Amino acid sequence: MSMPTDPQNIAERLIVLRAREGDDAAMRVLISRYERRLWFFTRRIVNDDHRAWDIVQEVWIDVFRKLGGLKSPEAFRVWLYQIAHARAVSTVRRERRQESAVATHAKELGDQISDDAGRIDEFLSADRAAEVRAALDHLPEDQRLVLTLRFLEDLPLEEIADALQVPVGTVKSRLFYGKQTLKRLLENAHHGE
Repeated sequence: MSMPTDPQNIAERLIVLRAREGDDAAMRVLISRYERRLWFFTRRIVNDDHRAWDIVQEVWIDVFRKLGGLKSPEAFRVWLYQIAHARAVSTVRRERRQESAVATHAKELGDQISDDAGRIDEFLSADRAAEVRAALDHLPEDQRLVLTLRFLEDLPLEEIADALQVPVGTVKSRLFYGKQTLKRLLENAHHGE
């Protein structure tokens, strides 16, 4: 990875170096800079506000424990999103296994299980932002994550590929199809008004 020349990237690299050396103030700066962004990213995966916050807290615990092993401070952002992605996907998989076990058990007992989990109140103030976020929720997860990282987090394609651990070509494909699907969803929402 090349050395950052942008003053903002250099400043962040210095903050990461300070945090890696145990500087609590530097760690607080990183948390304040990324916490909300991580929440938004993980929220797109787990589709639940509270679980997303729980995952973000777990991510920061991981970062606190593992930051000393980060060899390249300029890779912090990608590394952070890799941790968040792994935590969120692991949570979703674990919950799906648990839901499957519960469903199987309920079927055996003849129980009816209500499926009201997953309904989430959106509390966004801007109408257009609410439409876009609602449309994002209807995208396939792989497209939703790429669009979130590209347009909301402004990550370059290579960093998205690193964070999601997929080839850059896959990121480009998901970005292309995600934008098409998002545009179609938004157009349909306007026509349905």
